[in-house]
Amino acid sequence: MTRVSLIDEKDHPELAELIERLRRGRRGSLIDLYRVLLHSPEIASAWFEYSNAVRWKTGLEGRLRELVIVRIALLYDVDYMIRQHVPNLTTPEGISAAECAALADWRPATCFSERERAALAYADAMSREVTVPNEIFEAVARHFSEPQVVELTILIGAFNMSTRVMKALELDPQPVQPASSGAEAPAKPVALSGPPILVVEDDWFTRLFGVVLDPATSGERIAAFTDFFSHDEPDFAGYCARVRARVPGLFPAQVKLAGSVEEMRALLPGARALVVESFPVGRAELDAGRDLVVVQKFGAMPRGIDVAACAERGIRVLTVRRRSTAACAEFAIALMLTLAKKLHRLAGRISSERLAEDGGPYRPFDRRHTANSNWARVPGLRTLNGSTFGIIGVGEIGREIVLRLGAFGMRLLYHQRTRLPEAEERALRLTYVPLDQLIAESDWIVPLLPIGPATRHFFDRARFAQMKPGAFLVNISRAELVDRVALIEALKSGRLGGFALDPLYEEPGRSDDELLGFRNVVLTPHIAAQPRFNVLGEMAEMMADIARELAP
Repeated sequence: MTRVSLIDEKDHPELAELIERLRRGRRGSLIDLYRVLLHSPEIASAWFEYSNAVRWKTGLEGRLRELVIVRIALLYDVDYMIRQHVPNLTTPEGISAAECAALADWRPATCFSERERAALAYADAMSREVTVPNEIFEAVARHFSEPQVVELTILIGAFNMSTRVMKALELDPQPVQPASSGAEAPAKPVALSGPPILVVEDDWFTRLFGVVLDPATSGERIAAFTDFFSHDEPDFAGYCARVRARVPGLFPAQVKLAGSVEEMRALLPGARALVVESFPVGRAELDAGRDLVVVQKFGAMPRGIDVAACAERGIRVLTVRRRSTAACAEFAIALMLTLAKKLHRLAGRISSERLAEDGGPYRPFDRRHTANSNWARVPGLRTLNGSTFGIIGVGEIGREIVLRLGAFGMRLLYHQRTRLPEAEERALRLTYVPLDQLIAESDWIVPLLPIGPATRHFFDRARFAQMKPGAFLVNISRAELVDRVALIEALKSGRLGGFALDPLYEEPGRSDDELLGFRNVVLTPHIAAQPRFNVLGEMAEMMADIARELAP
């Protein structure tokens, strides 16, 4: 028997423990998984979105992909999934209605190739057990290359688990039954004419939807974005043309930018797609947007979106793992390493003369007896391994940071208003502590908070006094989270071991900024989320996903 994992903890670290129990074949593990998903809508939604991403990002041909998915839906009698994968609508190669019907009992059918039959047998076997009979696996191996076998396994595993979860949690919306005589028949969806309407939460970056998709966007705005992206994408017009070519049904579109929740509700009538970053989407918004087909979250977690209410109405909820959040996480860790290893002071100082500019004169070791490492005698170098890291606010950037810091062997503490579910804490190796304890025990602190009246000067004299002597503060949120006067006092006193900041208190900064005079301070010019290709890729991905959902 060949063991095939249904899901992999690399894709979903928050489910790692349950996945391991699945791998060991313990009975009841699926019920535990259902329980986790039931009590954590964010994890459930992330899992379903992962399955959908697998569907579209697989390199397998479209016809084979849809045959497998429809077969899994038939095995579990998931009507909604079958209707979502209606033949001829999801793949250019097409599957006839007769072929779709034949999938219910595909073995005697003559309309499927040997390659397709091998894939269907594989899907059936994986739907029954975690292990697959050798003869079935060998048949798949004869018809598919090794990378294709991996993709097929991921595709079947993802949709297999999703259908089980949908059935267990009763998430499968049933078709509306014809009304009995005398009762008013339910309204049928009306095909909307003209360019599709997209309502988009107004943000510096989501404005790209209008720039790319809406011909009514002003020339002034297009020119501003062309300049904004020019250092990373000198052919911005070419980028726009490439994206439009990928979304023929979405271009041209009418893009309506909403600056508030109230404005968003007012704009929703007639809209087919809604794009939000922070605005909530609940029943009131869905009532206003009765023509909505899809809600796109500009982020990886559908926080603030009533996923269940959307499912009731057949509205897809899409998410995107933002490349810029990963870039911010990398940058925060880069700043930590820079301070720990004093790279900002030592880069290029490889001669005795250059080293003397930053410290004392060069004195060689007695090489007859010793090694020559750190021949520059640089004091105070630190390691991340074994130290304590404290993060205040575990949103999308915070998750990306702690996922990476786990590899450094650090103790990871966190604090925020709402504690994470226990399963997520275990998966992320996080320990929840009160704020005062986090500040007092952490060697490294990263605050990830939005700026507002409650968070402005969050780090003031009192909080600096609470910090462990010699601890480091790395701020990649907003400069105003840290009281500048209190910061300079803490640096002068020596209590603060080091400080890194991006973005700055003012942009551009000043060459006479007092912070530049401290050797344990790193300041960078608002580059944490760079390069610009990050947001360009995110926007193109969201537009393509929305276009697929709106396709006839």
